[in-house]
Amino acid sequence: MDPQALIQTLARRLTNAILTIPAKRDWVWAIALLLIYGAVFLPIGLATGFLQWQLPSSLWLAIDVLLRALLMPGLSEELFFRVLLIPHPLESVSLTTRGGWIGVSWISFVL
Repeated sequence: MDPQALIQTLARRLTNAILTIPAKRDWVWAIALLLIYGAVFLPIGLATGFLQWQLPSSLWLAIDVLLRALLMPGLSEELFFRVLLIPHPLESVSLTTRGGWIGVSWISFVL
């Protein structure tokens, strides 16, 4: 693939990822899974001392921490390791190629 085609593909993937709004069913699934995850691991984290409740010293500090957590690593990791590296479901690539890119993404993330 020539560099210009690669840049166009990556730009299209990024645009699709940013502009696609999940369907209502997807939001319901995401919220349900998040609640289940929280119900299982929040008590474990609190009981082991891994998680602790501590009120921030100011509202602005809380907002700053929330924004930083959203942007880095949240959005930046997702955009790089999922959106840019893994072919979009609408791209016509073989299952083997998609699996290979998922492997590359996963190994890169772990490293």
